[in-house]
Amino acid sequence: MSILTVALFEAAECAELASRVRAHEPHWTRRSTNEFFTLGAASYMDDGPIYLERANTINPLLEAGFGDLHERIRTALTEQLGAPCAFAAPFALPGFHIWRVPGIPTRAEASLHFDMQYERVPFPEHARSGFEKPISFTLPLVLPRCGGGLTVWDVTVDQVNAFYRRTGYSVTLEDLRLLLTSRHHAYEPGTLVVHSGHMLHQIAPVPAVEPDDERISLQGHGIFYDGEWKLYW
Repeated sequence: MSILTVALFEAAECAELASRVRAHEPHWTRRSTNEFFTLGAASYMDDGPIYLERANTINPLLEAGFGDLHERIRTALTEQLGAPCAFAAPFALPGFHIWRVPGIPTRAEASLHFDMQYERVPFPEHARSGFEKPISFTLPLVLPRCGGGLTVWDVTVDQVNAFYRRTGYSVTLEDLRLLLTSRHHAYEPGTLVVHSGHMLHQIAPVPAVEPDDERISLQGHGIFYDGEWKLYW
């Protein structure tokens, strides 16, 4: 799956949505000492019972504060994917990444990864068929003055696993990156970005940040089973 983009919100709408995220700061979860937070439960960070407990607590706040945003996302994904989309209760609703200086990456040090957080979510057994072709999506609301985006390498998790099986090499993704050519996908506030999550990627660094820069984005994933895309975070 290539990267799909859908323009959804104008600048004024992004600013208003970002203000709502800031208004919920008492409910943010600090994820590092470098001013990185989330609003919402995140399956790639929250383990088992903690994930479900946090989702149960924060989902009503997200629904009340961002229900219109979620519906806009759900409708857009339904149109673009050509299949029904629904939020996968009791799992986490799509939530937010919030980065402030000094957490905003200015060097290529962010996690190099594939999105495989579905393995940490207690989906029903028959949902596993959907793990082969998931989606991940990002809606940037605020970016640093120097921009922001995604660094992508044209290699999939299946290709990497096949390489490991054939060669038996014990190398890291960082090692493999030396053999691959990267490309940069620039983000635009208000434009939804959708991809499989199974291509190697990393948060793109920015060359510099100003003291009051922010990076706020909505984040979510989807798995297809029971005839529809189940959206969650």
